[in-house]
Amino acid sequence: MKWKLEAARTVLSIALSLFLFVPSAVGAQAKVTLKTYFRLYDLAIDSADRIYVTDDWGHQVIRVDDMSGKNLVAFGSLGNAEGRFNSPVGLAIDAQGRILVFDQMNGRLVRMDDMAGAGWTTLSLKGDLAVGQCRGIAVDTQGRIYLSDYANSRVLRIDDINGANPVSIGSPGSGAGNFAHPGGINVSEQRGILVSDNRNHRIVRYRDMQDTSPLYFGSMGDGKGQFMFPQNVCVDRKGRILVVDYTNGRLVRIDDMNGAGFAAFGSKGKGVAQFAGPVGMRVDSKGRIYLADLDNNRIVRIDDISGAGWATLEFSRE
Repeated sequence: MKWKLEAARTVLSIALSLFLFVPSAVGAQAKVTLKTYFRLYDLAIDSADRIYVTDDWGHQVIRVDDMSGKNLVAFGSLGNAEGRFNSPVGLAIDAQGRILVFDQMNGRLVRMDDMAGAGWTTLSLKGDLAVGQCRGIAVDTQGRIYLSDYANSRVLRIDDINGANPVSIGSPGSGAGNFAHPGGINVSEQRGILVSDNRNHRIVRYRDMQDTSPLYFGSMGDGKGQFMFPQNVCVDRKGRILVVDYTNGRLVRIDDMNGAGFAAFGSKGKGVAQFAGPVGMRVDSKGRIYLADLDNNRIVRIDDISGAGWATLEFSRE
């Protein structure tokens, strides 16, 4: 019996190694302090690979130059006037380097030119453009803005910050053409529109806003080909799809919407190669992957799905 048990363990270990990675190298661990209560939510990277995060408890946007926390700048405070936010969540940087923020409790999309708040412009997302709890923002090559509408289970596209030519896809449900509270969104010429369909535990791909036959991948669980409340989705430099598997505390990579090449990194926890509520994710110009590790109060950067180059920037309150 003993040899049978050991053989079974060996088979299980080999099977897991086919798609689960552990880090091969650990990088720097840095810390910064803030003066307010905070909770890191979404994440964005600009053309200079500077890191931005929304802080929905501190009602601000934070930028650092790199994973050392160099040149930390915070902009915003609680309120509804210019220069103020009330629970900012979704975040993106457009091709001109302008910062787009979904100002959740104020029900508006904010665009600003820089971290001093220059060019402050807002679009009310109420009435005909009503968006509730936007968890993700994307901008395409034409400058059009995509918002994942978590509360209304749809994706809304507008031409610009004025809200011109709104068009949406999706409706509440679990079947074809449905979302159940979409989270992150990614738009690229190679992959089209990718959405993390949070409560359907799957990833959805539309070729464009006219696509009537979207593709789906995933089901509820913690195994291969499964997700538990996926929060975000992104595309790496080779066109592979990256998914933040929130409840399972891991990052997943697949080659295509059939799930080929399924690989996973991470587990639930507070240590190296662990996550506690990962939400935001982006890829920088070098292909490195950044995640906002919400409940661990840190940003994590890894070189690739193997976890090589693991580095963290931890936030704490004074």
